[in-house]
Amino acid sequence: MLPGRIVRLAEPRNEELDLRCLTSFLTPNEHFYIRCHGPEPSPAPGWRLTIDGLVRRPLSLGIDDVRAMPQVEAAVTLECAGNRRTLQQPRPGGVPWAEGAVSTARWGGVPLEALLDIAGATAGAVHVRLIGGDRCETAVGMVPFARSMPLDAVRRSGALLALTMNGAPLPQVHGAPARIIVPRRYAMDSVKWLSTITLSAEPESGPYQVDDYRLWYDERGPGEEIGPIRVASVIASPRPETVVEAGQVRVAGAAWTGTGTIAMVEVSTDDGASWTTARLVSPALAGAWRLWEYDWDAAPGTHVLRARAHDSAGHAQPDSLRANRKGYAGNFVVPVLVAVR
Repeated sequence: MLPGRIVRLAEPRNEELDLRCLTSFLTPNEHFYIRCHGPEPSPAPGWRLTIDGLVRRPLSLGIDDVRAMPQVEAAVTLECAGNRRTLQQPRPGGVPWAEGAVSTARWGGVPLEALLDIAGATAGAVHVRLIGGDRCETAVGMVPFARSMPLDAVRRSGALLALTMNGAPLPQVHGAPARIIVPRRYAMDSVKWLSTITLSAEPESGPYQVDDYRLWYDERGPGEEIGPIRVASVIASPRPETVVEAGQVRVAGAAWTGTGTIAMVEVSTDDGASWTTARLVSPALAGAWRLWEYDWDAAPGTHVLRARAHDSAGHAQPDSLRANRKGYAGNFVVPVLVAVR
C-alpha cells in the first residue's frame, strides 16, 4: 500500500482513497481507489481486443492499432457501487468500504462508439457485452469479470476505451493496457483489462450481471437495476473525530452525480438543524465530481457536520435510505463528528 490509500481487503486487492488526500480535482494515480474482483492478471505484451458477435466486421485490434485511432480525453469520476457499505444498517457483507471508494481522473483513449461504428452493429444487436481479462472466484467457479449494457445506452454514455490515466499510461492495477470508462454509471461497468466486446441480442447472463450489482430489498426476485450514480457528497476536511482549533475552519469536500451536474452543496455544522450554501470551486462537468468549500466560524465544543448535494436534474441527497442486501448505491448524508478546542 502507498500513502493516500486505505486497505480494505488485501486479496483480492481493494483499497480506498484516504479522503484526507482529497485536495485536488484530479486524484493522483497513486491515490486513486483500487477495486479488484479477483487476482490482477499478469501484463499481456501481446494484448489484443476482439470485437465480435452481431457485427458486420469482426475486429481483432492490437494496442498499436488502438493508439493509431483518434484519441479524446475526459475527466470522469468513478465510484464503486458498494461505497459507504459499512455505514449502512444493518451492515452487509462484501468489501468493507467506508466513504473512499470514489476518485476522479482524466482518462484518454478512443470513444467506444467509434469502435462500434467500425465493427458495424447488425439489426439484431441490442446489448454490448464487456469481458475483462481477470478471472474471479464465484459460486459457479472461476469466470472472467463481465458486464453488459444496452447498445443505445452505450452510444449515449460517452464511454471510452481508455489507454491513459492523468496523462500517463494506464497503470496495471487500473486495467492496463486498456479498460472501459463509462461516465455517470457505477464503476462495475467500467471493465478493467478489457479483452472482448461482444454485441448480442441478450444481456450478459453471468454472475456479475444477475447475481451481483443489483438492489435486493428482500431475498426474493431478481432484484432491481441500480441505475446511474446517485447524487452524493463527502466531507474530506475535517475528517470524523478530529480536533480543530476554534475560529475559522475550512470545511471542504467533493460532490458528484450521474444525473446532470452538481448544482449546489449545503453544509450544516449543527447536525442538520440549519444549512448554509457552500462555495463550488471547480467547474460543473457531467460525469465528474465538483469540489466545494465552506468557511466555518467554529466555537469550542463538539459539533456534527453534514453535507448534502443537489444536482441539476432535481435530485437531492437523502438523510437515509432503505437498506438493501448488498449495501449498494448508499448516497445518504453522513454525519461527521468534530471537536473544537
